Amino acid sequence: MRTLLGLLLIGAALAADSQISGTYSGAWTGSTAGGSFEMIFTKGEGSKPACEVTFGLGDNQVKTTVKRLVVEGAKVEVTYEFDLGGNKLESTVNGELSGDTLAGRYKTKTVPEGNPVDEGEWKAKKK
Repeated sequence: MRTLLGLLLIGAALAADSQISGTYSGAWTGSTAGGSFEMIFTKGEGSKPACEVTFGLGDNQVKTTVKRLVVEGAKVEVTYEFDLGGNKLESTVNGELSGDTLAGRYKTKTVPEGNPVDEGEWKAKKK
């Protein structure tokens, strides 16, 4: 009985981790601007989740460097850094998967000072 319960718990944990995978495209809206938003979730080194984030601002597509990724069931938190006009910035997005849509909020700050720059909402649908 204990073995069966242990296997069920391991299976549930593995299924929860695999809920968020693939490419999600959508948009972000902040206090002063908005644009396109894309997150690509894959299996990284050692089968750990990995993520790439790209967003649009005006006519520019901004590539980022993911610094931290946490996936817990249907919830995700991603922290990434990027350069915008010579300024090094960091955003943290928090979201939750509902059906085929990931949505949540983000906050952006300067690096290394930590001064707030922007915050808002984002929503992306699985391709």
